[in-house]
Amino acid sequence: MFDDIINHSTDDSQYDQLLEMISGRVTELLGEDPGLLFSYMYRLDIDEQKLKHVVQHYNGQAQITALSELILKRQLLRLELRKKYSAKDDDSDRKA
Repeated sequence: MFDDIINHSTDDSQYDQLLEMISGRVTELLGEDPGLLFSYMYRLDIDEQKLKHVVQHYNGQAQITALSELILKRQLLRLELRKKYSAKDDDSDRKA
């Protein structure tokens, strides 16, 4: 999903737009099925300590924003890692 929406050099407006989209879904899941939201976050491999900190120290909109930022930052990291390691794979294929 993120590959289609964002390039690897995210500017502030793209970041804010993605954060807003994610916040909408986080808001929806917190209201309807918080267990599903946390299941998604586990599958996204969100750092458990960071997640616990947000849940314990934030409420309301601040919590939604913090959870959304955890998701977005993790997804951006995944994109960077994918780009980095796919570039290494391409280099090793050329050497062979």
